[in-house]
Amino acid sequence: MNKKIWVMSVILLLSLILYSYYFHSIYFPGPKEFINNPEKYVGTEVEYQGKIAGLTKDGYYFVYGSDKIWVSFSNPREPVFGVVTVYGIAQADGTIKGLSIRYNDYLWFIYPVSIIGALILLLIFLKEWKIKRWRFVPCRTG
Repeated sequence: MNKKIWVMSVILLLSLILYSYYFHSIYFPGPKEFINNPEKYVGTEVEYQGKIAGLTKDGYYFVYGSDKIWVSFSNPREPVFGVVTVYGIAQADGTIKGLSIRYNDYLWFIYPVSIIGALILLLIFLKEWKIKRWRFVPCRTG
């Protein structure tokens, strides 16, 4: 019985991976695909996340490696210690007409704080429990 459940779980996991891999390519083109052939994706909805450069009141440049894509959006702002996610429509000239922007502020601050919190939680846990013969048993220290 356990072997059947294990085999079914592996088959389910593989089918989900293949489904995700197949349908990921038809949702949004990647930035490199869009930069190489913008005419192919005219009118296609795109969503990219990354750094911005050349901020003006009419838009900004989305930076992808050494390449840049112009995103037209009214009154964008610089993210605070983070990145920007843009959702828009691809244009024939290789630009994006932004429909919405999500600012992921303090993104680079959240990771270190989360790691510190996880370490504190681990220390508290290990004060109460210890591992003995691959099991958790109460730690009787006091």
